[in-house]
Amino acid sequence: MDRTLNPKEDILYIAMTVAASVWRMQPANDGSARVRLHTQMICGGTDGMTVDENGNLVVANVGVGLLWIVDKRGMPVYRIESCGGKDDNQRGVRRIGSQDAVHHGFR
Repeated sequence: MDRTLNPKEDILYIAMTVAASVWRMQPANDGSARVRLHTQMICGGTDGMTVDENGNLVVANVGVGLLWIVDKRGMPVYRIESCGGKDDNQRGVRRIGSQDAVHHGFR
C-alpha cells in the first residue's frame, strides 16, 4: 500500500497494490471523509505513485513496466512505457516530478 497527497494537501490517494486500484479520500470539516475509487489498473498492481505540479496522479503499474498519468477525475491521460522492461517502473515515479521522464528511460 502506498499513499500520497495532492498539491493542496486536501486529498489523500491510497494505492491498493493487490487490488490494482487507487482510492481517493477527501476529509471533511466534521471529521468524516468521502472515500471513492479513483482509478483501476487493468493488470498487475500499483507500485509507487506521486502527484505532479498540475495535480495529476502518476502511478507505477508493477509487472508491466508502465507509468499511468491520471487526471483529477481518475481518467488516464498518458501511458508511459519503460525502456527497461516490465520490471523497471519505479525509476519513472522518482523522476516524473522533474518533467524529464523521456530522458530517463521512459517514452
